[in-house]
Amino acid sequence: FLFFTIREPSYILYSAFITAYTLFQLTLNGLAFQYLWPNSIWWANNCLPFFMAVIAFFCAFFFRVYLQTSRHYRKIDRFVLIALILPSMVLCVATLVIPYKYGIKIATINSMFFAFTLVPLAAYQAAKGSRVARFFLIGWTGLMLGIAAYTLKTFAVLPVNAVTTWSIQIGSSLMVVLVSLGLGD
Repeated sequence: FLFFTIREPSYILYSAFITAYTLFQLTLNGLAFQYLWPNSIWWANNCLPFFMAVIAFFCAFFFRVYLQTSRHYRKIDRFVLIALILPSMVLCVATLVIPYKYGIKIATINSMFFAFTLVPLAAYQAAKGSRVARFFLIGWTGLMLGIAAYTLKTFAVLPVNAVTTWSIQIGSSLMVVLVSLGLGD
């Protein structure tokens, strides 16, 4: 609604990112197959790497617009465009035509590269005084900590409890709130 009122592209890109992330989480938990596409077996078996690529695409595009890299950080802007947005766009299509076992591996590598690349880029911009980069960096760090806690729980390094079981959702919520505050700011 804010996009239609203000006409700021970062709002629609953020909404697309959150929608893709929500569909990814629903797919990962099995709820998407159960409630959204119970009769689409092929889609249910192949959509996880697709959503991973779509998340990377929209988040990198949002990062670029939200932090105004094309205006303030031309080298970072080119890097985000060439190393994050274009490969994710190609991967969106590729995951639908290549076998799942390759698609999920490539999408996972792309997601890891993408996730850990945005942190230093946002940190650099925050160090240069960008207020919106601080919101993004803190929110994104919350998401990364949630993912790390869930991964460590999965490998039995951390105990299984409510916090570690739902740490990805907790980190996601923190990221959504903080980046939304940054958008409002």
